[in-house]
Amino acid sequence: MPTLIAHGVQDMIVTIEHGKALYQLCPGAVKPLWIPDVGHNNLENSSMLWRRMRKFINREARPPLQRKKRKSSMKDIKNKVNLSSDNNDKNETKEVFGTNVK
Repeated sequence: MPTLIAHGVQDMIVTIEHGKALYQLCPGAVKPLWIPDVGHNNLENSSMLWRRMRKFINREARPPLQRKKRKSSMKDIKNKVNLSSDNNDKNETKEVFGTNVK
């Protein structure tokens, strides 16, 4: 999953080393944003952050994937279960889509 990691270089509470370690551990991370002259509680005041976030969202955001729904016909189900009209063993258990049915 695309991830933008931004960190204030002057942060003395959660140091930049933590941001760098997080970047190394995050497989979906894009190029990180290290903001100079920003500490722990003023990251959101940086115009650099907002420009980069806008760019990140415009580039990385995608609409959810549309799932293709498959409609199973009775013929498909009968072939999967292998039902036949001459099957008189009512106690026989068949596996249907990972579930046991009688």
